[in-house]
Amino acid sequence: MDLFTQLTSELASLKDSRRNWESTWQEIGDLVSPNRSDFLTLRTAGEKRREKIFESTPLRALTRFSSGMHNLLTPSTQNWFELKMRNNALNEERDVQLWLEESTRVLIQTFNRPNNNFHPAMHEYLLDLGAFGTGVMHVKDIPGEGPYFASYPLYNCFLAKNEMGRVDTI
Repeated sequence: MDLFTQLTSELASLKDSRRNWESTWQEIGDLVSPNRSDFLTLRTAGEKRREKIFESTPLRALTRFSSGMHNLLTPSTQNWFELKMRNNALNEERDVQLWLEESTRVLIQTFNRPNNNFHPAMHEYLLDLGAFGTGVMHVKDIPGEGPYFASYPLYNCFLAKNEMGRVDTI
């Protein structure tokens, strides 16, 4: 079997395995996340998407969920992680501590650089997580610039898990 046939067959299988979810996701998306809800309804750019929304509380609640989770988990104004060595004895050495502190500082600055798109992508990821229970974020390495973060709408993605229950295919 050639690679094209194998990949086409795998995509068809992934599409089939999520078919039951798509109607539920479409209904949810129509009411709380209309810009990211083209599971069964394909809309053109600029087309009205809010015609099924009769009350704005779910939209506001989803935005608050995403903002709250974003500010709690990855605040741009604080260090939200700290690097440590697996070997605890190394964590006690002053040179190692200084290196880890500097590395943490550089990484935090990298996440906070606007051109890396981390915070907007994280907000969109959390919107999808709150609405659909699943979000997709891709990290692309751009040589000379560093990582670039992008959140992809769930309707464009097909996922598969391995035998350990971890997503290993998108």
